[in-house]
Amino acid sequence: MSSLAKSLGISQSTVSRALSNSREISRETRSRIIGAARKAGVSITQRASVSVLLPVSSMGIVGSNSYMVTELMNESERRGKLIDFIPLDHIEILNERTTEGVISLDFLYNVSKVFGHKWNLPLVCINEHSNLLEQAYSVSSNEQKAMRDTVDYLVGLGHQRIGLLYMGDAKVFISKLRIETFQQQLTKHGGISFVEPMNYMGKNGIYLPCR
Repeated sequence: MSSLAKSLGISQSTVSRALSNSREISRETRSRIIGAARKAGVSITQRASVSVLLPVSSMGIVGSNSYMVTELMNESERRGKLIDFIPLDHIEILNERTTEGVISLDFLYNVSKVFGHKWNLPLVCINEHSNLLEQAYSVSSNEQKAMRDTVDYLVGLGHQRIGLLYMGDAKVFISKLRIETFQQQLTKHGGISFVEPMNYMGKNGIYLPCR
């Protein structure tokens, strides 16, 4: 810590307070100190938390995100860790926080592709392609097996016409994977017709009627 303070031309006590998330230190100074500490590989353990990136502040916490947030809070409590929620559109806050690592719930913007260029922090992405180039790890639910098992179950019940409802952009990883697996599994069974996959959420978050 002393060498870090010397390289920045500030007192060791200022560095210590900044790494403790003290609000006595200005945001600009705290950001400069934390950035330098990360770049130098200094281990930040004083009041360090785990940061969780939420998709975007305007979307709120809904559906599976709400479930994952609850589980993350329970796990952090079991481990005695602080947890810090940051909306993705305010990701720059990471520059001002001491954090041990980041968990991203984003699955639309592929944050792992740019993360390594700006923050020297461990990153785990949930429901996103892994990106080994940036040393980012990925955790994804097994969408393919779940979809295959569902189709097999419905075919086993004797259904001859099966449809798929999905929400969001069909080009997004999770939706795309579900649609492709759904179609492949029905093709495998042969003789089973399927309804074209339908997006049940239209523009502005309006749910569309399903046929």
